[in-house]
Amino acid sequence: MKRRRGTGLAELLVSLALQAYYKEHDSYPGSLSELTPDYLSQVPEDPFAVSGSFRYLLQGTQYLLYSVGPDGKDDSGKAIHSPGSNRISPESRGDIVAGQDH
Repeated sequence: MKRRRGTGLAELLVSLALQAYYKEHDSYPGSLSELTPDYLSQVPEDPFAVSGSFRYLLQGTQYLLYSVGPDGKDDSGKAIHSPGSNRISPESRGDIVAGQDH
C-alpha cells in the first residue's frame, strides 16, 4: 500500500509538470528528462520498477504516463487488472496508468 500511495503522488507530480511544460511550449516533451530542472528537480523513480523512472510515451500530440505496477512487468500502458477486486494488490497484473492526455 505504501508503494502504491508513493506511486500515485509521484505520478501526480509528473503529470502536473507535463501540464506546466505543455502550457509553456504548446506541446509535450519528447522525454521526461526534459522536465528537469525547470519543472522537476529530478524525475521520480517508479517504486515498482527494478530501476528507472515512470514510463512515458509521446504519441503525436498526446502522452501516456504509467508505472509498471506490482508485478514489475511493463505492459505498455495496459491498465492494471486485479481479479475479483477493484483494489491494487501484490497479485495485480498490468500497469498503473497515471495519465493519458487526449
